[in-house]
Amino acid sequence: MKKIVLLMFIGVILLKSPLFASSFISFNDKNIVKNKSVDSSSVFLLKHRSSYGSKKQIFSVAPIGLINKFRVKYEIQLNNAFSTGSFFNYYWGLFKGVRMDPFVRLYLGDESPKGIYIQAKFVVGYLNNSLVYTDINGNKIDGDWFTNGGAGINVGYQTLTGKNENWVIDINIGFKLVTPVTGSQNITTSGGNDAYVAENAIWYLSGPGSIFDGHIGIGYRF
Repeated sequence: MKKIVLLMFIGVILLKSPLFASSFISFNDKNIVKNKSVDSSSVFLLKHRSSYGSKKQIFSVAPIGLINKFRVKYEIQLNNAFSTGSFFNYYWGLFKGVRMDPFVRLYLGDESPKGIYIQAKFVVGYLNNSLVYTDINGNKIDGDWFTNGGAGINVGYQTLTGKNENWVIDINIGFKLVTPVTGSQNITTSGGNDAYVAENAIWYLSGPGSIFDGHIGIGYRF
């Protein structure tokens, strides 16, 4: 009998606790107003908890980027304002290789990972200059592998859609500054320095080193 009374007493304490009460608060603001039994501490807990429950991770791909690369993004929510993650890129074509772009995002609407955000990122890559040179003796020389680094900033908007807001659409624009192509630049070619000028123009305008930096991704939140 004493054990039953003790269990009933513990149950009453749990029911009266703010943490237990907050778990039963409706996400609908009207229901919160109507529920007079919820105390101020429970409302505070609800207001400052994560807006999207336990689903804090996002995995997405960039279909438009398939022109010259395969890109995936992993993002994890830190709190209602910040998230972090990384882009993983595999490039083919003129500058083939891999690059990783770790980032941090600040969501301005305090609804991470949804809404307008500012993104800061670093760039670290290992790439190959696939241009083939002809030196002054007529020999063919392939470009070398080289490491690449830099940083960038973007402004974007990410929306959650679907019945349970599991599907993700992420769009951003910005710019980045990275180190130039290295490796084969010290080769004296039959065409003088013209080849190097063209090479770096391609690198900074359309390659992995492009100053303009945009992203369109489609993914899933889990």
